[in-house]
Amino acid sequence: MSSKGRFALLFALAALNDAVDLLGLVSPIVEVILDVFTAVLVTAALGELNPLLFLVALLDVIPGIDYTPFWTFYILYKYLVWGRPRRVRVDVS
Repeated sequence: MSSKGRFALLFALAALNDAVDLLGLVSPIVEVILDVFTAVLVTAALGELNPLLFLVALLDVIPGIDYTPFWTFYILYKYLVWGRPRRVRVDVS
């Protein structure tokens, strides 16, 4: 799957998860299970284990704070920095 297709799928999953959190359609236990499932899928799709991902999952579990679309923001952040080249400083002496 292409990189854009992968991020489109992840963005849809994140938006669905955030919508379920925002609307409160299911019990908090089911929301936690959905958050863990989302974290596993995002980790598998991106192929990296990022500590920021676990912070997002932890924040999404806290009542009152879970109304913020953390998953959507995280996927958007990863999409924006995914192809950006890293700057490396080399001292020339």
